[in-house]
Amino acid sequence: MSTPAQAGRVILAHPAGRCVLAWMLGCLAALVLLPAVAMLALLASGPPQTVGIAGGIPAVYAPMYEAAGAAYHIDPFLLAALHRTESDYSRDPAAFTPNAAGALGPMQFLPSTWVAHREAWRALASRRPASYPHMCPAHGCITDDFDAIAAAALYLHQLGADSTLGQATFQALIRYKGTPPASIPYARQTLALAQQLQAASTTSTPIQAAGGLLIDRLITVANEIAGARIGYCYGGGHVTPARPTHGSYCHDASNNHISGSAYDGLDCSSAVSMLLQQSEVNTATLDSSGFMGFALPGEGVRFTVWANPAHVFVVLDGHGWGTSEANHYGGPGWAPHTTVGFSPRHLQGL
Repeated sequence: MSTPAQAGRVILAHPAGRCVLAWMLGCLAALVLLPAVAMLALLASGPPQTVGIAGGIPAVYAPMYEAAGAAYHIDPFLLAALHRTESDYSRDPAAFTPNAAGALGPMQFLPSTWVAHREAWRALASRRPASYPHMCPAHGCITDDFDAIAAAALYLHQLGADSTLGQATFQALIRYKGTPPASIPYARQTLALAQQLQAASTTSTPIQAAGGLLIDRLITVANEIAGARIGYCYGGGHVTPARPTHGSYCHDASNNHISGSAYDGLDCSSAVSMLLQQSEVNTATLDSSGFMGFALPGEGVRFTVWANPAHVFVVLDGHGWGTSEANHYGGPGWAPHTTVGFSPRHLQGL
């Protein structure tokens, strides 16, 4: 194993997804937007994918994902996953007021980025439902569900996403979510969710693995999460799949507790759960006590989970990884840990 990557220096003030488009791309898109919309609509080919409501997709939005995906050659399950991670399918009231970065709406667009994509709805205008939860009186509205889903599809297409849930789409998601390396874990989480939604709706479609040996995936994802510099929030991240959420309290830069913080983060067990899930290990999000019964007892050769009722971390090829006060805002990353008082568990073959 190579030396673990150092944490990146890009800090997400609020780890919700960010839709940031380069100034030049925005200007170019503004100049060619209407012809591009018409051309994309003409180029759409092949039968659109059908999105069911399996996996918790609200029925009202399924036709919107299908229409936008067909118009802009984007997998509709990707739009569903993005909608869920950005605004919980428009159910999060906080999504409809600007966040710390100024982004808002169902797909969390910055107003400056929205300008170049607000007319994306025109390519699927005939598919607009008669009613849906968030409608604006005028079209091209940043908080309108239909307009925002269409705009996200166009934006992803411009960023290089295609109609598959493959590498090109993953790279587009990284840019949609912000600036790497901070945006990489959020992009991976959204892609994994899209794959899960697709698998739940079409049982013959398997969830794709991240590729390579499991130990290599664990190291890669551990580096990505560490590079994102996600802060520690007690109780944060305890959803499945694990992702940064609000907690009872979070840590500031001096590792002081901040109660009622608006920041999202992970605690020790949700960080380890996120590491395992994004590495394609089939596990629910567990607490530290739950990890005491995880997988197989004893130490592994290359990967060991060390758990007790109060804390959990992992050792990957001799390097400790988990939440630690030695890391940025107390969050997950590479840091030494003592194994005294902890029970070891390991995955078969590792």
